[in-house]
Amino acid sequence: MYRIIDRIEEIATDYKQSIPKLLKQEEEHGKGFNNYFLVSEHRLIAVADYLRTGDVALFRSTLKKALSYRLALYEAPENVPEKRFFTKELSELTYVMDSLAAGDLAFTRRMMAPFQDLTYKKMTPLMGYLHFFLSGFLFEMPPHFASVLEEALAYWEKRLKSYAGYALGFKAIYKKDSGVFVEALKTIMKGHKRLCHPSGEYGNTEDEVIGIWPLGMANLARLKGLDFKFDHPQLPSDLIIPVPLMQRDRNF
Repeated sequence: MYRIIDRIEEIATDYKQSIPKLLKQEEEHGKGFNNYFLVSEHRLIAVADYLRTGDVALFRSTLKKALSYRLALYEAPENVPEKRFFTKELSELTYVMDSLAAGDLAFTRRMMAPFQDLTYKKMTPLMGYLHFFLSGFLFEMPPHFASVLEEALAYWEKRLKSYAGYALGFKAIYKKDSGVFVEALKTIMKGHKRLCHPSGEYGNTEDEVIGIWPLGMANLARLKGLDFKFDHPQLPSDLIIPVPLMQRDRNF
């Protein structure tokens, strides 16, 4: 059976060779023309280079570079010549979760800021609750945060089981409970395994190798001051922001 880890280095080499062409086409056709490919190819390269070198700093900088292409569209949509190149949609929140994996709180806030005018009640259950939680943790915590947490947890455990661990994780961060957060990460990784099935959300992607969303969740907990130990083949402990170097957000 095909496994991306067996070819990820070869794919990354092809992507590195294709990026100059993608950038040239962007210049010719306008901002956003190849944005999806620039983001996704750099994302895979970040994972492949980490596997090859073990260089954590390189992983984070390459992931930030990938997302910077998207951020450029968020912050200057007027520079996008055609709407078909970029539309601010709910699915874009996946990039915000990806940005947490880079471990830079200020960068993630910039990624999230353009979506602050959206209302979570008008979104799909996954993206709606995700928007609500990220807004609370990254910007201002609303007074009804705890009740929405319980609401999301009940819904995700029943309807979105592969993502239920994230609701548990958000609750643990809110409660500042490192022990419960570790249990949430275990649940997240079980769900991630299901999502990495060939027919799943992450099937045949670099997320089979490194769980970008789980890493983003772990980094959010560290950024919020939680001290915990966790290691998993798809979530190596060295990629999680180390306690001595973490950016502690005191406005929690």
